[in-house]
Amino acid sequence: APAPPQPPATAPGTGPVALGCGAVNPIDPAGPYRPRRPDVIDEEFDGEAVVVHLGSGVYYAFNGSASAIWSAMSSGRSVEETAAALGLDPARVEAFFVQLLSEDLIEPGLLDEPRDLSAEADADVGEEPALQRFTDMQDLLMLDPVHDIDLDGDGWPLLPEARA
Repeated sequence: APAPPQPPATAPGTGPVALGCGAVNPIDPAGPYRPRRPDVIDEEFDGEAVVVHLGSGVYYAFNGSASAIWSAMSSGRSVEETAAALGLDPARVEAFFVQLLSEDLIEPGLLDEPRDLSAEADADVGEEPALQRFTDMQDLLMLDPVHDIDLDGDGWPLLPEARA
């Protein structure tokens, strides 16, 4: 039987990269990534990020190393830029990006204004980046009425029938 067609390798910043033998790396190490907004929100508490996926109702607790990577990535940085800014092995950062992508927390793309990474450079990134996944509040988060509205440009809620 003929081998299935392989997806072509892509230019930096445009998507997955073909690895050969049918394997595709879902992360382009040179391409920028960002949180999947508006479905993903995050907040930092004492150097550790809490990330909520409003579309699924799942929330995550990141350790310090994962939080530093998340913060750098949230600035619209690539795997390579994040690893260089934090002084980490790019393979380690790429593995965490793959995990974030598999949880549907990030997407490829630039931000309008990338942030300065000087604060992340001081972060403690000695531990292996890890996230804990929680589903215990999924029903409650999915019942939240914020899922039934959109915000206009000024932050005011618009009900679905008022969007015309």
